[in-house]
Amino acid sequence: MLEINRYETEMTLINSISLNCFENNSYHLRHPKIEDLPDLISLERLCWSENRRVDNEEIQRRILKFPQGQFILELEDKIVGAIYSQRIDSPQLLENKTYTQVPLLHTESGVVVQFLAVNILPELQNQGLGDRLLEFMLQYCAHLSDIERVVAVTLCRNYPDYSPMPMAEYIHKKNDSGLLVDPLLRFHQIHGAKIQKVLPGYRPKDIENQGCGVLIEYDVHNRQRFDGVGAVEKNQQEKVEIEEDVDEVVAGCVRTVMNKKHSFDSERPLMEMGIESLELLELKYLLEKKLRVNKIDPHFFFKYGTPKAIASYFKGETPTKNKKISKLSSKSSQTESKAQKNNSGFSAAQLENGVAIIGMACRFPGDADSSQKYWSLLREGIDAITEVPLNRWDIEKYYNSNKNKPGKISSRYGGFISEIDKFDASFFQISTREAINIDPQQRILLEEHWNALENAGINPESLSGTETGIFVGLAFHDYEQLQCKYYQEQEEDLNIYFATGNSPAISAGRLSYFLKLNGPSITVDTACSSGLSAVHLACQSIRNGECELALASGVNLLLSPELSISFSQAGMLSPDGRCKTFDASANGYVRSEGCGVVVLKSLKQAIADKDQILAVVRGTAVNQDGASNGMTAPNQSAQEAVIQKALSVAGMSADRVSYVEAHGTGTSLGDPVEIKALEAVYGENRSSERPLTIGSVKTNIGHTEAAAGLAGLIKVVLSLQHKYIPPHLHLKELNPYMSLAGIPGVIPIEGKPWEKYDASESRVAGVSSFGFSGTNTHVILEEIPTEFRSKEDLERDVHILTLSAKTEKALNELVGHYQNYLETNPELELADICYTANTGRAQFNHRLGVIAKNSQELTKKLQEHKAGEEAVGVFSGKLSNSSSSVKLAFLFTGQGSQYIDMGRQLYETQATFRQALDECNKILGSYLEHPLLEVLYHQDAQKSSTSLIDQTGYTQPALFAIEYALFKLWESWGIKPNVVMGHSVGEYVAATVAGVFSLEDGLKLIAMRGRLMQQLPSGGGMLSV
Repeated sequence: MLEINRYETEMTLINSISLNCFENNSYHLRHPKIEDLPDLISLERLCWSENRRVDNEEIQRRILKFPQGQFILELEDKIVGAIYSQRIDSPQLLENKTYTQVPLLHTESGVVVQFLAVNILPELQNQGLGDRLLEFMLQYCAHLSDIERVVAVTLCRNYPDYSPMPMAEYIHKKNDSGLLVDPLLRFHQIHGAKIQKVLPGYRPKDIENQGCGVLIEYDVHNRQRFDGVGAVEKNQQEKVEIEEDVDEVVAGCVRTVMNKKHSFDSERPLMEMGIESLELLELKYLLEKKLRVNKIDPHFFFKYGTPKAIASYFKGETPTKNKKISKLSSKSSQTESKAQKNNSGFSAAQLENGVAIIGMACRFPGDADSSQKYWSLLREGIDAITEVPLNRWDIEKYYNSNKNKPGKISSRYGGFISEIDKFDASFFQISTREAINIDPQQRILLEEHWNALENAGINPESLSGTETGIFVGLAFHDYEQLQCKYYQEQEEDLNIYFATGNSPAISAGRLSYFLKLNGPSITVDTACSSGLSAVHLACQSIRNGECELALASGVNLLLSPELSISFSQAGMLSPDGRCKTFDASANGYVRSEGCGVVVLKSLKQAIADKDQILAVVRGTAVNQDGASNGMTAPNQSAQEAVIQKALSVAGMSADRVSYVEAHGTGTSLGDPVEIKALEAVYGENRSSERPLTIGSVKTNIGHTEAAAGLAGLIKVVLSLQHKYIPPHLHLKELNPYMSLAGIPGVIPIEGKPWEKYDASESRVAGVSSFGFSGTNTHVILEEIPTEFRSKEDLERDVHILTLSAKTEKALNELVGHYQNYLETNPELELADICYTANTGRAQFNHRLGVIAKNSQELTKKLQEHKAGEEAVGVFSGKLSNSSSSVKLAFLFTGQGSQYIDMGRQLYETQATFRQALDECNKILGSYLEHPLLEVLYHQDAQKSSTSLIDQTGYTQPALFAIEYALFKLWESWGIKPNVVMGHSVGEYVAATVAGVFSLEDGLKLIAMRGRLMQQLPSGGGMLSV
């Protein structure tokens, strides 16, 4: 009975302290049992290097000899942490001992508790569990009446960075905040420990610490945490009131604790700047001290994981989650939306269901690493197939003309993209170690999604917190096989990045994580139709209101020969390495690499946001073969059904479609089936005057498998833009098992203009993609109306182009790209190019600004800058990585700067400026005899010398109004000051924009001031005091 009462008393104590330290009831603390030994051994290996961990027998000894001194931490019945201790008679006994001899000091009657280790599962070490587990143990020991004190022999984490400083000096070295510089010692200091001394020889194999240990001591009965925190409480959001700038304070705290190998970025996650669990503890303390707030919750940094988010929280700002894309676009606010005023040219049906393609990016064989290069390859009818390069696999080792030969491939060919081993890991905030373990397919997706957003004129960083969707088509995982083979050969364990580096789900998730997106994030695998299936899901998501913007993509790389061997054995590959689609000699397909990305937005929203619209997705459909002649055999009925469904969604008749980009792999079985399906749907009631043109990009670049649908889709978008259908290669004699007459259809063996059936109709195309899994996809695309390609009625005398990059080399390369782009696209408006570059690209530290009147002048100045020559109107520089965000001040000028027609061009061209000035004019109507706008913009400019603008009663209100309108214009461009100042009249404007006065009060005051000063006698003077 006594034992039961003792057990219940202890459990009550444990539960009480546990609730005090672990606010999450999911965590459970208990003493270990011998059955826990395998898990605890595994935890020890995960937490400690070989020269610091204890052996299995020691862990077993702790459980059997002194179970009440050990605690394990469980989460959902899984051991995630452990803390070990023993009892000794005196700390002096630890001197001249090694950590392997210390267990012999244990005695049940000991009055000193020695902590032996705190182990936390590595993936949870950034959640503050070690902090709370230690706090629990200290509070538990404080309730034991026979315990005098607690000691531990710890180690230093960063001593090598301070060598040759003596360790005895290092263990007491503090930073400006009074905290010990070593993170592990600081961890104990914050919990109230006193650092006693170095114990030489305690860990002989610990070379980094010269074999020493560090003795620390807790007075558990009179302990005070260094940060003044006992129990951890969940804090409510509070707006701090301090004189210093909150952003600066937070940035300073983060810089103090962050790994100096990383650069500071206010929007970068803390963990990516080297801030781990021990640093988070120090950051928590620093923020509490500097901001004068109490008890920051341990999970705080998981919700507010960047310096910017932390600062916003303490400024009392409401998190702007799920921002609307339309609110991020400044395009619709610069001038009145013509889409609202004029006929956009789109039909009601298009506006209701249409999804706009507003940006693209791609990498395909033949060095087609941009849509422009891809179009050049297509238009010129280039065959991009080559022999398998050595950096993929040794084709001589695997090639054999006999496809039945085990372990051999019957083709020497493929379509390959270049430089897949090149990746700027730091640009995407990925460590070199992790980047090596990331599937190059994921790396290329990061690069091309960034490119696609810039092509759409969207700054990728502006999408943070929006419900933007990511839909990735990906099927094969060669890199995973390569890694497995490598680690087996090297007899090494797989590292922590293997799973995330090769997971299909992470392919989409990594994009959402990097771009900070909150919309759907889905990886699609339907084999060869994966990419177009991703487009279908993206369009559905937009139509369903799940996201306003979506990026759909497909990617495929050939890195290992295994799949090619399998496909060769199945007779799927062409021995001569060409997709001879629809030709009598078609004998299989050739495998290829590629990546394509499209940026999608609802048509209505794209028009409102004044996006460039490349084409419109009118309808999409997906279905399955179901039970057919075989798992991988094509199903004509299913193909007919998916095409018919896509047309139905588009609300179009089949004879409106004038071109089909066929799946067309070049197999003797698949090609005739596809043509028959096209005939059944597109041939119905089609007259001879409306022939259907059919082609396949696989004749140029091969079968890019998961990226094949995007390769076809982007080809059609480019064809619609250029009104030209590229040639279909390798067709000499039509497959005898198919006929085009029943459609009627034509295959363009030469490129040709894409003529309309009727002048009143638009060009419409279908794109097919069929997976060997049996999943079929079809998309209907339509060109944009000619009348939609309108120009703004805004002319400027000069333009400014701003460019930036993360390195000087990257900036020079970017300058070269723009120089080439300007030279090869002379028909484009310079204003459009500058606007997109200035607003649609992220801003980095290496920067360039160029002022020019026309494209020729801009091209020349870019060339001069690249050559290192000085040029007028060219400005360049670099922001420091460690610098704080730039502080901006606006100075509002006083009287004397006025002149007739000031701001007239802005008034006539900038809606924001005009609206602000009109508002001022309306308010001042009660105080001025003559309307402000008549005074400013006098019809006879020659009489400006006698204009009312020079009379003080009008000068001061006029200057106020102009300066206020200029402020509103700068503000609409996203340029907002941190500080405002003013001189004379400008003081009143500064006070108004700072919120001291309302606009009405500010204008009333300045009008009265001007009137009073106007009444003073002329000929006076001014005295400066």
